[in-house]
Amino acid sequence: MTKQRLSRPRALPVVQTDSESNVLMEKLTADLAEFRSRGDHLLDTITGFEKNPPGIAHPDENLSPLSRIISQLASQMIMSELEEAEDEIQKELLIKVAELCYTLE
Repeated sequence: MTKQRLSRPRALPVVQTDSESNVLMEKLTADLAEFRSRGDHLLDTITGFEKNPPGIAHPDENLSPLSRIISQLASQMIMSELEEAEDEIQKELLIKVAELCYTLE
């Protein structure tokens, strides 16, 4: 579609006869082709999880360790509460919370 639109200005006499206009039109054509290829690459990158290492690297480096720390602390807290639980209902609830923590990881 862009090629068809670019063919119209190229056909203008001023573009065909003026060397500066002709050079500008060639540069514009080359830039648009590069932008199209980059656009295709960007779309491919954002739609394919495994093709986006920078997008995966940040959470992996910064959020995963924090998530592990939070999970460990939550687990320790639940175990501590479980040791001090006074009745079976409280123990069952804490066990369910512990199971929930592990299924969310």
